[in-house]
Amino acid sequence: MPVLLSALSYSRDMEREADDFALAFLRANGMAPAPLIGLFQELEKLEGKDRRTGFLSTHPALGERSRRLPAE
Repeated sequence: MPVLLSALSYSRDMEREADDFALAFLRANGMAPAPLIGLFQELEKLEGKDRRTGFLSTHPALGERSRRLPAE
């Protein structure tokens, strides 16, 4: 079980890194992060109450992902 939980944390860290890359890519191309933030927010709405136990997820919560990105 500890190995599994450690691997899930690592996977979530990789997703955060991917989000950071996406933000840097948008900025490098003169684009605002608002559409990416909006995507995460819309996906969170669609997910609704169906959200499974967060600590077993391989991805950060969608709300966390949208809040991490600056709304510039």
